Amino acid sequence: MNYLISVSQSAAYALMVVVFWYIGKKVTDWTTHADDDEHIENKKNLAMALMRAGQYIGIAVGMAGALSGGDGSAPSFVKDMTLLAMDGALIVVLFLVSRLICDRLILAGVPNDREIENGNTAVGLAECGMLAGTGLIMNGAFAGEGSLFQGLVFFFLGQSVFILAVRLFTLVKSYHLVDEIKNGNVSAGIVLAGNLVSLGFILRSSVTGAFTGWTSDLVAFGLSAVSGMVFLVIFQYIADLLFLPRSKEREQIVDNRNNAAALIIVAIQTGLSIVVGILV
Repeated sequence: MNYLISVSQSAAYALMVVVFWYIGKKVTDWTTHADDDEHIENKKNLAMALMRAGQYIGIAVGMAGALSGGDGSAPSFVKDMTLLAMDGALIVVLFLVSRLICDRLILAGVPNDREIENGNTAVGLAECGMLAGTGLIMNGAFAGEGSLFQGLVFFFLGQSVFILAVRLFTLVKSYHLVDEIKNGNVSAGIVLAGNLVSLGFILRSSVTGAFTGWTSDLVAFGLSAVSGMVFLVIFQYIADLLFLPRSKEREQIVDNRNNAAALIIVAIQTGLSIVVGILV
């Protein structure tokens, strides 16, 4: 009996996520004036599919944070469903804001919607990584007993860190990451998407758990942000030195546009970021 109750509750949670996926899809269609069904089903637009995939994954991961701590009892189930509905509505709005931030501040000078409609897979990858990374931060921010306001604060802090991270990565690399993505370099898109997802794993750990006070939580987030960006630079150096020993990153990403090499760099970064996210 308990098993059937658990399965029924899980189905209800999943259905709620599907509802907000659909709402997010329709709202994004309306704001971008693009029909993703046409682009994905008939035009086989991979860039559009990547952007939508990042949105769906991010929304699900973010909403999952609202479900932590439930004990399976009837009162808790009703409370969880109510909280999930409230968080889901806010999360859909925040993901629209996240796409706007990506367009205006992270991929500055790149008309994201137009590039995605034109099939720029690199831009689709960048948005996918941005949205998935945002979902990870929101998962931690909405977990536990935190308020919607706290989740909102940490969302904007996370977006700020993403902006700073892209600036930092551009400074330390021997090539301009955003320019490469604008020019359709899929390898660069893979690298940026991996950077943002990896950073999302690290930042999530700093906002997960009980709220202990603005000062302590903001300090923890700031330290996590700084260390996360430093870690990612180190992780990429490790990937380049040990796992791509016969060439340099610029040669593979810019000159050769080697997607295979980009995937290796991202895999090393993401794997180490998951470990760091658990330990910090």
